[in-house]
Amino acid sequence: ESTLALHFEKSWKKEPNANRTLKILLGRWGGGGRIMTLQQVGDLLGVTRERVRQIESRFIKKLKYQCERELRQRLL
Repeated sequence: ESTLALHFEKSWKKEPNANRTLKILLGRWGGGGRIMTLQQVGDLLGVTRERVRQIESRFIKKLKYQCERELRQRLL
């Protein structure tokens, strides 16, 4: 299993609204067969496109932080 997949799994377990976040990520990254805009995902979930952007951004930051932390540990 890839390192990125492991970090994704760790981040996922800590996500407070995992189902909503999953729907956002799948919609934005084409998990359902097509990539949707922020507005399309927001309309689907009943939230604003800004809220979709915030949730997506927060999850990506968590994932990035975990990857960087592991890389630093490997280098030390």
